[in-house]
Amino acid sequence: MPDCRIDLGLRIEHPVGVVVGRGDTIGKDVTLFEGVTFGLRNTLALNSGAMPILGNRVKAGANACILGRVSIPAGRLVRPNSVVSDSDKPK
Repeated sequence: MPDCRIDLGLRIEHPVGVVVGRGDTIGKDVTLFEGVTFGLRNTLALNSGAMPILGNRVKAGANACILGRVSIPAGRLVRPNSVVSDSDKPK
């Protein structure tokens, strides 16, 4: 995918239906399972820097959707069938 930043060690288990969008960032040793969608939440935001970032050693379960300006910290698990469209914010 053009403009994607993918570090070493990306593993895609059962790659059917995996979508990685333009401008996404994937850290080292990331594992994506089948049906993961990773990209923009809104196509109007294409040049706004609103792309997701997966840290090192992140695992995204089957059919997870990671959309928009989201940063998943290193070592986290995105549960299967979940939708992540906002990063945790400190309170």
